[in-house]
Formats: sequence, structure tokens, C-alpha cells
Amino acid sequence: MSTAPVIPLRPAAQPDSPLVWMTEQEVSEHLKVSIHTLRDWRRKDAVKVLPFHELGRLIRYERGEIDAAMRAGRVEVTS
Repeated sequence: MSTAPVIPLRPAAQPDSPLVWMTEQEVSEHLKVSIHTLRDWRRKDAVKVLPFHELGRLIRYERGEIDAAMRAGRVEVTS
């Protein structure tokens, strides 16, 4: 059984850097992807593309985690 890659999350927020919670719409605009794409990524059981938090039906993303996930997915291009 394969396991999903572990995405390093940023350390707990310091008093001078509060957590920034984002809605689907805000993440969609931040990453320049559609809300449909975000929902599709959440449905994939094998690989969690972006970390998210769920409270009942409420979905929120933490900006630091989103940015860390994007950095972790970086691909080196060699010529």
C-alpha cells in the first residue's frame, strides 16, 4: 500500500505572525486555479494535493500551509 507524501507544514505561528485562514475563493485566486480544481484535489484519497481543515461542512486553508505545499511540489528543470 502506498502512502501519500508528507507535506512539511510551517511551524506554529509566532505571536507576531498569526495564522491566515483562507476560503476556497481566496485560495482559488491566490493559486490561479478554479474552485472546481480545489474540490477535485480534496476528493483525491491517494494524494492530498493541498492541506485543508474541515469543521463540519466548513472548509478552510491556512496560507502558510498552502505556500509550503507549493514549495514542496517544486520540480527542478534541467536542460
